[in-house]
Amino acid sequence: MRQLYLFLLGFLLLNLIQAGTTNLTGDEALYWVYSRNPAAGYHDHPPAVAWIIALGEMLGHGEIFTRLVAAILNFLTLCIIAKLIKIEQWWHYALIVASIPIAGLYGFIATPDAPLIFSAACYLLVWKAFLQLPNRKNAIFLGLTMAMMMWSKYHGFFIILFTLLPVRKMWFNKWFWMAATLGVVLFIPHLYWQVTHDFQTIKFHLFERNNDRWNIAHISGYLAGQLMVFNPVIAVLAVICMTKFKAQNDYDKSMKWLIAGIFGLFLFYSTRGRVEPHWTSFLIIPILYLLFESGTLPFQKKWFFNSISILMISTFMVRAALIVDFLPTFKKEFFENKRRMNTIHDLAGEDPVCFINSYQNPSLYMYYFGSMAHSLNVDDGGKNQYDDWDYADAIDHHPFLFVADYDAGQFDSIYLNGFDLRILHLNDFPLMHKLKIIPEITSFDLHQNDSITWNAMLINNNHYTVFLPSDTAHLQWLLEVDNKAPNEENIVVNVTPPPVNLMPGDTAMVKIKFAAPVQCAVNRKAFIAIRYKDFPPAYQSGKIELNILP
Repeated sequence: MRQLYLFLLGFLLLNLIQAGTTNLTGDEALYWVYSRNPAAGYHDHPPAVAWIIALGEMLGHGEIFTRLVAAILNFLTLCIIAKLIKIEQWWHYALIVASIPIAGLYGFIATPDAPLIFSAACYLLVWKAFLQLPNRKNAIFLGLTMAMMMWSKYHGFFIILFTLLPVRKMWFNKWFWMAATLGVVLFIPHLYWQVTHDFQTIKFHLFERNNDRWNIAHISGYLAGQLMVFNPVIAVLAVICMTKFKAQNDYDKSMKWLIAGIFGLFLFYSTRGRVEPHWTSFLIIPILYLLFESGTLPFQKKWFFNSISILMISTFMVRAALIVDFLPTFKKEFFENKRRMNTIHDLAGEDPVCFINSYQNPSLYMYYFGSMAHSLNVDDGGKNQYDDWDYADAIDHHPFLFVADYDAGQFDSIYLNGFDLRILHLNDFPLMHKLKIIPEITSFDLHQNDSITWNAMLINNNHYTVFLPSDTAHLQWLLEVDNKAPNEENIVVNVTPPPVNLMPGDTAMVKIKFAAPVQCAVNRKAFIAIRYKDFPPAYQSGKIELNILP
């Protein structure tokens, strides 16, 4: 197998070259900012991705250091898979690896999937040994790999669940529960973080991320995405293998259940919103295991060899396009990010920059220039990690450059260095960043034309004083009902007494009065928002449920 490991080392070298010659994506930049703000959890993910980035950047700053550990984890993952499967000829495995897009993609980009796929490979390797010999030693290793997966991404829970379900003899096995207990204990710091942060990550994934109505495009997009992630030939053969291959032992059953369970779970999830194709990326491990174990891969067939070879060449062409820009599809994400941030930096000078509704732009700006940036998340967007961080401290009532990604009338539209930008230089803009409104009641039954007054608490969680102009021409309080829906209604509310300012940590009790929305419907969702001048309003409260009766 010497040739195989030489191939994998060559694959690692290619990934390192790619890592160092390709601009960071916006998501990677966010995870880099994570690494600069150590915590036991973040708005959308556990912290393992921040750890691997911080480890690489101990050697220096730049794309290759940011991605270094991710590339090494990919190499180790491919080595573990090679240990799990039956390989008759080393080039069989090499050909398949080189033709699967996800195998190369996570060889050089630093996202939570990199530690997840590696830890899933470790878990499945240990799970095989544990099924053969459940004892204290294997239980300890199993618990460690369980914790590794959970610290990487919450998908780890479903990997554990679907591998356990078909093996009934393990449901009450003392060594399995020892492993599970160890995994939970090692995961306690993150669980504590969730409790102290109001389970924000759970709420984000279950209730905030996707709340779309049924849309066949989401389902078809998910299915098409799987063909792209694993390549069409491997994806189709995996389906055939799942239907024809009979499991020979408990481990085979676990692998089949893992593929079916994860695929079915996200297929169901696609009925309520968009599913990112890479969410199933760790299935590369059980898919390759079953394909090689069952002998489903017909390397002796000319059509198969030619198809895989064409896919391998196509994959390498795409990877080359990420290094040398000859495919316009990749232009924005991999070639224009740094240039665009450089243009904005020239306009901002020494002033900080505030973007609207973007966690990617401020992260890229800080990554490439080390200058302060922030994201103001307004009502036509959603919350992100910048709602929790304190970067607003450098923006509030200070000179800064405001950058919008939409056609905002109050912004100046300029064309510079090939980019259409909408910018505005401001000096005294008040950021209501962590100003929270907590109503004493969050669910109301109202009739049309009713008006209601209820108490609410205003809390300033910022490190700076929030100044609230009493002039309604400059500051307007709104009840936004069914925001971004076809039946959206914005209702001006009256707040008494009008708060003038709140010192850091201060609270104030106010009365909020509003008239019932016009349209009758139950379960109408509303938020309280503040609009400053003619800038877009930002949410200050959690969800309020309104039942509007005739």
